[in-house]
Amino acid sequence: MFYLFLFVVLDAFGVSFSKYFFNLGVHPYFFVFLSGLTAALLLLTYLLIKKISLLKIFNKQTIKSALPTSIFISLASLFGFLSLKYISPTNYALLFRTNLLFIPWLSKIILKEKASWLLYPLGLVVLTGVWLLNNDWTLYFNVSGYSLALLAALMSAFDFIYQKKATININKDVVAFWRRLISAIAVGSIWLLTPQLGFSNKYFIKIMLFGIGLFLISLALIRALVSQKVAKVNLYSNITVMLIALISYFAFNERLTSIQILGGGLIMGAIIVYNIYGRYDLRNNSG
Repeated sequence: MFYLFLFVVLDAFGVSFSKYFFNLGVHPYFFVFLSGLTAALLLLTYLLIKKISLLKIFNKQTIKSALPTSIFISLASLFGFLSLKYISPTNYALLFRTNLLFIPWLSKIILKEKASWLLYPLGLVVLTGVWLLNNDWTLYFNVSGYSLALLAALMSAFDFIYQKKATININKDVVAFWRRLISAIAVGSIWLLTPQLGFSNKYFIKIMLFGIGLFLISLALIRALVSQKVAKVNLYSNITVMLIALISYFAFNERLTSIQILGGGLIMGAIIVYNIYGRYDLRNNSG
């Protein structure tokens, strides 16, 4: 549980500071490219410090095992950024969290992980909480934007699942390294091939420093996925939405309304109910 909570906290800060960079005008593709390469370099250094041989890191079987999760996280990023051209960040945040409804049955099919039926009604409660926390409750329907956001959610679900599946065959930190490196190159290649997107040299060093945080997030996430069921990790990851609201209030002087507090309460309530009754339900099913 330690790594799960560590991931949730680090991810909340990561999303908050990503928002900070985007508000400064840093292009998302460039941001993913530079911060991802920095994190990948740190992960490689970490692997070498752990005395993982280069042959175990750089071989055909390793890359083949880590490739699916790398592709899925890249597609999740690309679909997510594209959807924001058509819908608001509020609408996107809500639609992206629908991966709560994808992951339980996908992880059961692909990983053979049992999931409590409670995850579905609790997922709807969490989605309601996310909606209230966003402080903008207007839903603007756009077919292209909604489709891209839902595709991003689906790709994110596959990323979590195949990230864990890859650890069956190779070292978990090697998975984290290749996932971060390939996704940085895949998303960054679009920026490299489209010079009109601009070069944010003004924030070069700051983005690289953010890469240190991304390095820590990668380590925490892969350990959380290995030690916990994927559906549980995904459910708990929604605490980040609540923490982001608190960070925005204290660090960026954004408003925190009673409705947002209610939204946070719904998310925490769903997680508490899952912990109390979810385990009981699983014991009954296993018996």
